[in-house]
Amino acid sequence: FYQREAGQQHTPPHALFFALVDIDHFKRINDTYGHKAGDDVLQQFAAVLGGLIRSGDYAVRWGGEEFLLVLRPMPCEHVATLGERLCGSIARHPFV
Repeated sequence: FYQREAGQQHTPPHALFFALVDIDHFKRINDTYGHKAGDDVLQQFAAVLGGLIRSGDYAVRWGGEEFLLVLRPMPCEHVATLGERLCGSIARHPFV
């Protein structure tokens, strides 16, 4: 991507986006409701992340309650908006 775009005269700067997403207070979920409930939350969280990214982007479980996002290059000015959208969508999701 970067080699192809480097020769373009009017292409705005783009960034490949990596993010490590961690579920806050996840241990409390397992301790309070059990590991089955924790697994359910992880599956729901993965589904929410998958619905927020484009095809060709990746959301993978990194370990424990952490997920790694690898998103195709996008205009640099969109990165902050994407982060806000991810956090807002996850915060509003009614986890069962």
